[in-house]
Amino acid sequence: MQSYIEILKACHGDAFVVHAYKGDNTGIIVIDGGPDQSRIAVNRKLSSFQCIDLMILTHYDHDHISGINTYVSQHLNDEIFPIKEVWANCAKSISISAGSNVSFTEASTLADVLEDVKKRNNGFLWRSDVVCGQWHHLEYADIYVIGPSSEIREKCQLKYEAETKTDVSDVKNDNSNKKLEGLAKNFKIKPSVSNPHHLVNMDSIAILLKCDGIKALFLGDTFPCVIADHLKILADSEGGKLKLDVVKMSHHGSRNNVSNEMLDMLDCNNYIVSTNGGMGNSYHPDRESIANLLLHPNRSKDIKLNVLLNYRMDEIENRVGCLLTKEEKEQYNCELIDNISKFPL
Repeated sequence: MQSYIEILKACHGDAFVVHAYKGDNTGIIVIDGGPDQSRIAVNRKLSSFQCIDLMILTHYDHDHISGINTYVSQHLNDEIFPIKEVWANCAKSISISAGSNVSFTEASTLADVLEDVKKRNNGFLWRSDVVCGQWHHLEYADIYVIGPSSEIREKCQLKYEAETKTDVSDVKNDNSNKKLEGLAKNFKIKPSVSNPHHLVNMDSIAILLKCDGIKALFLGDTFPCVIADHLKILADSEGGKLKLDVVKMSHHGSRNNVSNEMLDMLDCNNYIVSTNGGMGNSYHPDRESIANLLLHPNRSKDIKLNVLLNYRMDEIENRVGCLLTKEEKEQYNCELIDNISKFPL
């Protein structure tokens, strides 16, 4: 069977379902659950599965957690909890609403909930120690963790205030009339562990996922410098470039979450951007990030590069401005494919 990725409409957030096949074994992998605006639709989708084999919550920004939070709350009193394994380093930082219909009324965070589930469901596994360098060879997929580092994890264990405010790097730039060549050379802001918003994104779980027919990077909201060392390990093991079928771009295509150095280690022609254009002061994807994809030094323009968008182009461009002109698509051999719901197409 051919594995495939469902790309759920999660407004300005991330929500993915991987239908993974490995030989005769199958598994459902959920990666993030979108923001509050899409939680009902995401929860409906997740509840359509009899069982979720692995649920990965990359980090606790609001645009990644709400659908999962709602799903977990809804299924707490099921006779058999419908998730076999959860990866959530950030569970202690996520508050959860326990309504009158649930049994653990004293629970206050997702960590409390998952501990309660462990007590009542033999075999349920919650990992809160997911860090770079780990290989997880599951029956239905192989997953290598490329982020976060142990050092970042330790910093995130400390108590700090991390509101989900938009970072200055997300603020809209009028790049519509700027040449791609210039945008591709722009300086990238380096993340700082002293900035709570940066630290939350640096703590994203980022993975290489391999199953029958798909080899994919899911980058959460991480920064290139955080995953560079372990990405290089993977690239070096394949002769200097990591050959991939698809990359889920970090932070919805934000300009500071992609770099030429990172792209030089990848051999990939398909890049997923999950967003409806952003919300508030957030504007994604940035034309600059597409410039980086098209113009990084080692890219061969003989092969078409596909940017895969899960919302309609007009909806996205009405908010962020023109991503590519018709002439630029032809010149740089690129296709923007919008309103997709799964990969492979």
